[in-house]
Amino acid sequence: GPGRGAELLRALNAAAASLQRAAHSEAEVFRAFREQVVALGLRGGISLLDATSKRLTLRAVAYPDQILSLLAELEKHTGLKIDGFEFAVADVDAYQQAVETGQAIFAPNSNAIVAQLLPQAVRPFAGRIQQAFGAPPVVFVPLISEGRVEGILNVVGAGLTRDDVSAVQAFANHLAVALDNARAVSALQESEAR
Repeated sequence: GPGRGAELLRALNAAAASLQRAAHSEAEVFRAFREQVVALGLRGGISLLDATSKRLTLRAVAYPDQILSLLAELEKHTGLKIDGFEFAVADVDAYQQAVETGQAIFAPNSNAIVAQLLPQAVRPFAGRIQQAFGAPPVVFVPLISEGRVEGILNVVGAGLTRDDVSAVQAFANHLAVALDNARAVSALQESEAR
């Protein structure tokens, strides 16, 4: 209904507050992200760009337990690690568009994106995941730090609409700040240790 966007915005703002509290290490931010996104009945991931801005690495995935058990099976059979999965930005249109434009993207169906993302060998597994969980809409939002795209947040959920993009964007802004803060804290700790 019309209230859903406002509700999601409130929920994501509350989630963002807990991200800020977690901002003393990257691992903590990722953990808070996982907890918050799953608690909202959504799933998602954080991918960070390498120094060349040509490759992304999936650094945090937020999935409910049923999907995690399917992914564990996938990892066992294919050797593909989901956390730390690396891919070329140019291989996946939605990621490339978000990285190049710095703009959020709404895709009404996540099937095509998953197909572009996964190597040929694991697509049968992707098919099983889609059978179990459908191909809900997905929002991709660039994580921007000091004016440059550092990575991409994706949030997937059956009820997501274009109207939810701004809420996810606000969450991504909080996430980028939390990651910046976490990096600053660890840099400070390293210099103190020296």
